[in-house]
Amino acid sequence: MADFYVHFLELVRGIGGTPELHDRPSEVSAPIPFRDDRQTRPYDAAAVTRFFEALVLANNVFTRFRTGFIGKASSVHLFWGSFDLAVTRFSGRRAPLHPGGIPALPDEVTREAYSHEVSSAGFWPGGGSTDFAAFIPMPIPLLQILRRLR
Repeated sequence: MADFYVHFLELVRGIGGTPELHDRPSEVSAPIPFRDDRQTRPYDAAAVTRFFEALVLANNVFTRFRTGFIGKASSVHLFWGSFDLAVTRFSGRRAPLHPGGIPALPDEVTREAYSHEVSSAGFWPGGGSTDFAAFIPMPIPLLQILRRLR
């Protein structure tokens, strides 16, 4: 990771960019700054292929789900830190200030992401204490959105 990170920064500078990045992974426990990460990690091609195929199928579900909404909606997107896939619908209404406190994610990032009400549908591949994949609803802020749905 360290070599890739340094090379990436050089490439961005080489085309005239001025990269300003949070220098460590988000949404992981005990994040190692990219510049210092020299750990060797195994690569399981079969597992990567299965994961890719699952993402393609979930993308098809989300793309169809998105087309039924006439308001503003995101494209299907992958959260790289947790590897969950999601599609988000936006109400346009401001949300209360998010309290932050998500481990290894800067509070200013969380507060910007959730400055307005959103309702996302997500695909979680499993991991950590969850040993199965699942589709999940993710309304933010939860209580205000659920009250309006009654």
